[in-house]
Amino acid sequence: MRKEINKDQKKVKTAAVLILSLCLLINGGYKNLNAAVEDPLLEMILQELRTYEPGGNDDILLQLRDYVYEHRNDPEGREACEKALIAFLDSEATTAAKMEVCRHLRTIGSERAVSALQRMLLKTETSDIARYTLEKIPGHDVDVILLQAMNRSQGGIKLGLISTLGHRRTADAVPALLKLAAAPDPKMAEAALAALGNIASSEAAAGLTKILKSSQGEPRIQTGAALLACAETLRAGDRNNEASEIYAQIIGSQVPLAQQQAALIGTVELAGPSSEAVVLEVLKGGNADLFAVAIGVIPDTFTANNVSKLCALQPQLPAENQVQLLAALSHYKDALVKKTAVQALSSQDPDVRIAALKALSKIGDASTVKILVQHAAESRGTEQLAARSSLWGLGAKGVDVAVLDALKSEGSSERQRELLRAVGERRILPGKDLLFTYAQTGDSRNRVEAMRSLRTVAISSDLPRLLDVLLATTENTERQSMTSTVAVVAGRIVRPDSRGLLVVHKLSQTEDIPARCDLYRVLGKIGDTSTLPLLRQALANTDADIQDAAVRALAEWPGPEPRTEVLRIAQTSQNPTHQVLSLQAYIRMVGLEEYDSPEEAVQLLQMCIPQLKRAEEKKALLGLLPNYPCQEALEMAESFLSEEAVIEEAEVAVARIKDRLEY
Repeated sequence: MRKEINKDQKKVKTAAVLILSLCLLINGGYKNLNAAVEDPLLEMILQELRTYEPGGNDDILLQLRDYVYEHRNDPEGREACEKALIAFLDSEATTAAKMEVCRHLRTIGSERAVSALQRMLLKTETSDIARYTLEKIPGHDVDVILLQAMNRSQGGIKLGLISTLGHRRTADAVPALLKLAAAPDPKMAEAALAALGNIASSEAAAGLTKILKSSQGEPRIQTGAALLACAETLRAGDRNNEASEIYAQIIGSQVPLAQQQAALIGTVELAGPSSEAVVLEVLKGGNADLFAVAIGVIPDTFTANNVSKLCALQPQLPAENQVQLLAALSHYKDALVKKTAVQALSSQDPDVRIAALKALSKIGDASTVKILVQHAAESRGTEQLAARSSLWGLGAKGVDVAVLDALKSEGSSERQRELLRAVGERRILPGKDLLFTYAQTGDSRNRVEAMRSLRTVAISSDLPRLLDVLLATTENTERQSMTSTVAVVAGRIVRPDSRGLLVVHKLSQTEDIPARCDLYRVLGKIGDTSTLPLLRQALANTDADIQDAAVRALAEWPGPEPRTEVLRIAQTSQNPTHQVLSLQAYIRMVGLEEYDSPEEAVQLLQMCIPQLKRAEEKKALLGLLPNYPCQEALEMAESFLSEEAVIEEAEVAVARIKDRLEY
């Protein structure tokens, strides 16, 4: 199909050419066209292009592009095309048209085009496009013409020619450019410096180095940038010794820090086997501004055999660089590196200590456990978190055994607590019996910590044992922690309607009121719907503590199932605490369900409006309303705009509901 379409297009083009040619013959239109145009199709294209202006007939540009593209690989066709385009430049065509022609001469042009382009170089309206084209045409003659034009030009034309000579890397231009680099015109000097950097000849590099030593301020910055460009070009040409000399000049000069840092990176990259020595020399030197860059290349430069030299330098560096070096050293699992990190824990600077802790998380082993435990127990804030994170994340062999051994022998309560937390965070299953022991003996805070760690270590078969610990616990904080632990472990039972069975069984065997209350609270946290009837019975119990436990269990229920019960409690209870707990639970449970329409949810929320007395519950309701965008939700939110205690929340809810309704 495509071939047939192309044939049709060629037929149309051929017909168009014949018609246009006839018209031109009749009207004398060929009079100003160059005789070098041999192809009628190209003649037609160029004739139409002559009057082109930006925004005009862009189709003609596409036709010219296609024509050049089709002939660029055919020597005869390419030459004929080039001659036609060259002739076009001497015609009275628009500048925009000549620019389009120059775009193509840039790719197919040769020395034949130089004369025509030379005539355009010093004209304001055509200088840029002539330079643009000549830049890609090879040959010494082009360099001579551009250099002559630069010497004769002024202003913007001269700036452009300087740039072109730089991009062509015209070595003959270096003497003239060095003079211009000292010109009083800052724009001219900057352009000359940049061009010298691009040329990157030995003469250019020597000249720039001389300028660097004598210049100040902005010219020095520009010279430094030019020298960096020069060094990169030299490196690309495998002239590494010259590039290294330039880097050394930049590092030793008062140029911007970014230029010195770039030169240092270049030096290290060129140093090869000597790169380690370069880094060490910088770190031993007095230019602290370069320390960060030197440290940054360490992982790509140093082998594990030579990090001892870095370890020796670590305490001598400024604190900021000690932090960076510790991070770099953490890539090496070496005994000396570990010792260096441990020694850094004694630093007076907290950032250094934190960096050492982070390094130990990567390079530490079983022998590091007690050090990290001690640091976690004795530090606070960010540093304590870093110590704990390192202890929990140690991946070396034998760490779990070391944690348990330390827990068995440790006498400090604070360190015991860190070890108990580590057993849970690392999920050290063989430490379960130790956790059960600590959950029932010793320091109260340690008992709570052991109970929390049992949440990750214990499994469902441990529930009877966990329940025994719960019922033996008398302190309120410990009981709360243990009820949560039992609920978490029970939640691992696959069948949801079986998660509360052991608790129910324990209830049937327990007469003690406080113990029964704890078991009811556990049922609330587990959320096994098969136990809801038992909690409903407890609500009717004559014992106030049992009632309180049932209310709290229903209020803590993780799902929406007891929504009706908690609303009834909020509506009928004479106990203010029960009213608040149940009302909060009701609002939460409404938000847990899915509804066929937003109006249904709003209707349920409407049922608790009479019980809303406190700002906290009103804010909770207003926060939920935008989830159900409808007119009823909007009206409910607007009804709170007159209440000063929640006016901000009401305004936010109204705005969000309106946005969602409009969307």
